[in-house]
Amino acid sequence: MRLLPDQDVYRVTIDQLKEWGHDVVTAKELGMQRAADEDLLKKARELDRLLITRDKDFGTLVFLKEELSPGVIRVFNTPSAFGGISASSLSLGRGEG
Repeated sequence: MRLLPDQDVYRVTIDQLKEWGHDVVTAKELGMQRAADEDLLKKARELDRLLITRDKDFGTLVFLKEELSPGVIRVFNTPSAFGGISASSLSLGRGEG
């Protein structure tokens, strides 16, 4: 999958996604680590990437304001919990779910 993690996504999550073979470009790599949510969502749409974030505000943009998007995945993990719930959730991208 083509993914765009927001600046708030833990490095361990990004590294695991890359290890699983996903095409990952971070907000920081795009120079957008301080970008407004609307701008980051627009960039994800332009690049045709799923946005990954820990920020619940993207739900407001996508659902209430009806901003177009290839998709938003909200993760709830902490670095210590990554091996559990988060890994099983993201395994969908590996065709296991």
